[in-house]
Amino acid sequence: MVARSRAEEAIRGRISSVKKELRKAHNRAMRSMRNLEEELEGASFLVRKVGEAIKARHRLVGELKALSASLEEATEVVSRLLQETAMRIQALANKHVRLDMLVDGALREAAVGSLDRAHELVVEVEREKEALLHELSSLSDVLEERRRMLAGLRRRIEDVLEHVGREVELVDKAGVRLREGELVCLARRCRARGAGRGVLLITSERIVFSRPGDKGLELERAWVRGASTSRAFLGLREKLVIAFSGPGGRGELVLYCNRKDAKDILAELSAGAKGGHEAQVGGLHPGRGGAHSDGRPDDGIT
Repeated sequence: MVARSRAEEAIRGRISSVKKELRKAHNRAMRSMRNLEEELEGASFLVRKVGEAIKARHRLVGELKALSASLEEATEVVSRLLQETAMRIQALANKHVRLDMLVDGALREAAVGSLDRAHELVVEVEREKEALLHELSSLSDVLEERRRMLAGLRRRIEDVLEHVGREVELVDKAGVRLREGELVCLARRCRARGAGRGVLLITSERIVFSRPGDKGLELERAWVRGASTSRAFLGLREKLVIAFSGPGGRGELVLYCNRKDAKDILAELSAGAKGGHEAQVGGLHPGRGGAHSDGRPDDGIT
């Protein structure tokens, strides 16, 4: 009797283990599905938001359009995947019904003392369990991979949207009017020697320093001859020197900004030089004289 009792207990223990593993795998699959549904909802909202942002006159709008197209395509793929997943989960539920029948049979056989038959049924239950676990795990992996892909694309678009929105807002506050076909490339708050605090704007055609109540300082990008940075007084800011040569003569636009902004400005000027401008970023030419936004020389810039 003791041996029989122990055998029955072992069978119940194996069945309990099967149920626990399947419940855990099923919960993971359902959680993965819900997470992907939430990510899809957020992505769909973002696609609509991008539709408004692409009207901005910013260089990154082209990238934004491409990313948005990729996101739209991804949402369509994910929508189909979720539909297929729902059908697969229903199919797995039907298989689970068969497994439940095997479990009930094993427990009945164990209760009446047919331990050999109960053992055979438990072996079959465990075999069915392995197949179900494999399908559920595979399903969860696919859902989670798609969610990560969608989330990564969404975060990239959100970063670009925030970047474009912040810079376009700075341009609007600075009151700079863009020329026909001109695009914003970079906008940063900084301080210019001889002009004080304001907004530095680099477009596809110009470099403009604008401050409230002032007409502003303006250079054509083709006038730029070099740029470099050095640590400003006490090392709290970066000193950025943009050397240029235009109709008003040679000169330097000296800016003070944080290290990241200085790095971004240099990178933009370098990209412009490689893109066909006459600038050769890295070499400086000393001199005096800048230009106001109307082209007049300005001795306030050294």
